[in-house]
Amino acid sequence: MPVYKDKDRNTWYAVIKYIDIFDKEHYHKKRGFESKNLALDYEASFRLSDKVLKQKITFKQLANDFILYKKTRVKARSLKDFKYIIDKQLIPYFGKMYVSSINIPVIEDFQNQVLNKDYSNSYTKVIQSMLNRLLNHAVRRLIIDKNPFDYIEFVKHENKKTNSKIKYWTYDQYQNFRSIISNPDDLLFFDLLYYTGMRIGEVQTRTWNDINWESHDIYVHDNWDEKNHILSEDTKNGKHRDVLLNKILLHELREKYARDKDIDGFSDDCYIFGVYGVIYQQYFTRLKDKYIELYNSSHDVKLPRIVIHDFRHSHVSLLINNNVDSFTIAERLGHSKEMVERVYGHMFPSKRKAILDVIDNL
Repeated sequence: MPVYKDKDRNTWYAVIKYIDIFDKEHYHKKRGFESKNLALDYEASFRLSDKVLKQKITFKQLANDFILYKKTRVKARSLKDFKYIIDKQLIPYFGKMYVSSINIPVIEDFQNQVLNKDYSNSYTKVIQSMLNRLLNHAVRRLIIDKNPFDYIEFVKHENKKTNSKIKYWTYDQYQNFRSIISNPDDLLFFDLLYYTGMRIGEVQTRTWNDINWESHDIYVHDNWDEKNHILSEDTKNGKHRDVLLNKILLHELREKYARDKDIDGFSDDCYIFGVYGVIYQQYFTRLKDKYIELYNSSHDVKLPRIVIHDFRHSHVSLLINNNVDSFTIAERLGHSKEMVERVYGHMFPSKRKAILDVIDNL
């Protein structure tokens, strides 16, 4: 371990053994760090300095520098995801290897081991993408001249089918679902998902301050990170937006505001759901499943099971079937027009038919 606790001074220090460009062995010591992480950050930076022979950089040292580099460049959730994949999937195999020794046969052997673990194709791709990112970082740091992954194809299970079909409810299916809900707070929650297309994390963190009663819209500017249970000060893709509210939602929101304002300590800073704190997604998932089960137990035609995010897809389906163009949908969702057309393009049958009409008219 390259960092140690100085018990007398209550600080941390780093002791780094390295080999210089003349193949001479050295020890470098640096004291006075207030925390272990600061000492580790210094050690990672020093390993990549001009004093150290680049060929002697291990994959684990490269990974530490990559995480340090990304700290100020990605969101906390993304950084945590990076670290999870690196620590769980890459370090056990590559950790002690020198980066310069990672070549095509080594990577192909690693790919075979990943395939043998029978992960999904999407997760297999995530693992390989992370390795590719780190090797690209090694190129940027001049540790290696070329990324060997540039000459290798991503692998996947050929016999596994990726279910990329988007699930959603039709308007009639959603009306059947909401008909079984008697609790006005529950009804408002699902109506917000369905009629606005907001993400679950965006609905969880909305406060009464976000509603503009005069312009009939709600301001979406932050998001709940369910994985880490923290409030992210930005939306998932960084795009803030004002989402117009229909008459049903405005009526339901006014009624809930009238109910909540009598709560002790209530103010417009309170959350629409949860009042003083965010309600976790698991609660709403159980609520959704309960109402689906309740409806299906008393009807012959069953509601298909969907996940919470599928309410967003259902909202898009509603707009497309009522001839709303992709640019307007993109603005409402906080996406780009191109992303909407790529993800939901198959839902635009009139657009596809229009192409045939143009050709036939020729």
